[in-house]
Amino acid sequence: MDDLKRVLKEAQCGVSVGYTNIPAYKHPVIANRSAHALNCPDYKGDNDNYPDGLCPIAEEIIPRSVNAYTFGPKNVHKMNAEKFAQAVRKLS
Repeated sequence: MDDLKRVLKEAQCGVSVGYTNIPAYKHPVIANRSAHALNCPDYKGDNDNYPDGLCPIAEEIIPRSVNAYTFGPKNVHKMNAEKFAQAVRKLS
């Protein structure tokens, strides 16, 4: 990730990148049911947990995935996508 961010900065690419590394149900706010609605005294949901293997495809793919975002008008998206592709090729 550090290398990717470095080449994107060098390319002056207006793309933000990041990754979650784990499926949503493994994030503590979800797994520990600490989100507001789940801690609400009026919440009538069940207390099922989210075991490993619940979604094996997500568990396999997400740690190898990078999220990339670009903001602005269509022509800016296109320019950023081209710069992003060039930057990624530098890493290959």
